[in-house]
Amino acid sequence: MMRKTLVASLVLVAIAVLGVGAVTAVEEDDFKVVVAMATGQYDPSVPPEEGDLAMWFHKDIMGRTDEEINTTRDEATAYFEETFGMNFTTVPEPVAFGVDPRNEYRVYYITGMDVPMEGWVLRDGGFMVTIENETTLYGTWGGEEGKVVPAGALFVYGDYNINVTNETMENVTDETLMNYSGVFMAQMDENMTNGENATVDENITDGENVTGDENMTDGENVTVDENVTVDENITVDENVTVDENVTVDENVTVDENVTIEPEPIVIEPEPAVEPIIIHYQSAEPIIPDMVNEGLAFRCITIAPWGEGIAQGISYPQTVDNMTQANIRNIQTYPAYAPAGADVQS
Repeated sequence: MMRKTLVASLVLVAIAVLGVGAVTAVEEDDFKVVVAMATGQYDPSVPPEEGDLAMWFHKDIMGRTDEEINTTRDEATAYFEETFGMNFTTVPEPVAFGVDPRNEYRVYYITGMDVPMEGWVLRDGGFMVTIENETTLYGTWGGEEGKVVPAGALFVYGDYNINVTNETMENVTDETLMNYSGVFMAQMDENMTNGENATVDENITDGENVTGDENMTDGENVTVDENVTVDENITVDENVTVDENVTVDENVTVDENVTIEPEPIVIEPEPAVEPIIIHYQSAEPIIPDMVNEGLAFRCITIAPWGEGIAQGISYPQTVDNMTQANIRNIQTYPAYAPAGADVQS
């Protein structure tokens, strides 16, 4: 009973450890590397907020319809049959899965890409088969004689959906935009007429002695009532022209605290960046390490730039009753780079 429980636990861990990325038919100077890790810590007794992780991945992350999910399941079935000669009358059929995002699975490096220090979040899911009893498998992997695999052996067929963030706009807030707007308005052309510090000469006393900037044009019919109070801090720009028919009402008082708010400047965000989709499929059975409660893996990967291989380990830890994800994942493009390949920076 304990063995079956441990196998089931390791199966859940194993689905989070497949690699990302690869390239085929490339020259030595096109060698590519991807590094991914999962280091999240969470309480396993608390269900994930996403609910059904399998449907969350297939529908919310990959945007698949029910029909498309069934098509993907059929593709996984065909791959397992061809590669491992699985007979689904004796082997469980593929089931959908999604990796808990609380594992904090992230890509931290991709050759030639500007990945930020915090990495890009990697969402993982697909279809999997877990062998319940010791079984002999054939296909292209096992050959005509077949190879025996133990109970608990795991096979996967899925995708990584890497959330590529837009670095130029992701940290811009409304407050930032408003601050920028204020600075911009304050630096507008010196001929702005409604600036908050504009003033009319403090020596204005009545209609007869109105003085302003030397370039102000006094219309012949302009009257300034002697009771008009004009704050001494209001400035009229030197290019302001007073229309000849303008009359200032005798009861008008200019409030010294009135300010003109600058209109916000709208900066349109750049178009969203499409996620990087990397398909993966078991190159061989993933065999749980029953002693150390972890596993090593090797998977074929198909990235936008070609095919390769992912190799790594997953050995989760328990820290203060919390699950500590512990995945280290290295991918190379092509799968086995020639010796002395020139790795791009």
